[in-house]
Amino acid sequence: MRMGQFIAAAAVGVLLFVALATHARFSLRAAEAELATVTVHADQVLATEAKAAELVRELNELRSFSEMYHQTALPLELSAVMATLVNALPESVTLDQLDLDASGRMVARSPRAKDVRATGDLPPRVLSGQISGFAASDQQIAELVSRLEATPPFRNVSLDFSRTRDVRKHLAREFRLSFKIDLETPYQVAKAGRQRSAALEEIANAH
Repeated sequence: MRMGQFIAAAAVGVLLFVALATHARFSLRAAEAELATVTVHADQVLATEAKAAELVRELNELRSFSEMYHQTALPLELSAVMATLVNALPESVTLDQLDLDASGRMVARSPRAKDVRATGDLPPRVLSGQISGFAASDQQIAELVSRLEATPPFRNVSLDFSRTRDVRKHLAREFRLSFKIDLETPYQVAKAGRQRSAALEEIANAH
């Protein structure tokens, strides 16, 4: 009887050990599966954070490029300037050369210039232009100057010189004009009317 009781107790102990071992094995597998899931989530979080940091860097680069573009880009198309200029020409005037200079802002080297650079209060950008050509008379040249002065966006229109030239055995007046265009002002292009052959009529100040 004692031997039977001992054997029964041993069998119960073995069964309890097997049950505990089985439970421990299942718990270990569940913990490993949970660890794998948490690791995947952690990797996803780290990847998301890295992607977010990359997007922030790209956004900052785009903002810097946008600021640089707005500081350097022209507020109007040069083709529109040329169309406006051509539309203002009197009938007898022929252009020989057109020069446009949109150089960057020039800040003198002085103590005040350092303050200007520090505060960002830079001088306005200006497009400088010169046109040269031929006209039948000084009256036609004066008419061209008058038209340009009254046509946006041309400013500070001045006659550099006017002289007589022999053009294919015909006397004509050679001239050169200078003008400036404010590049700090926004402009809009107005379409020409149906009776006008030019594609553009004028560039008008948006304000």
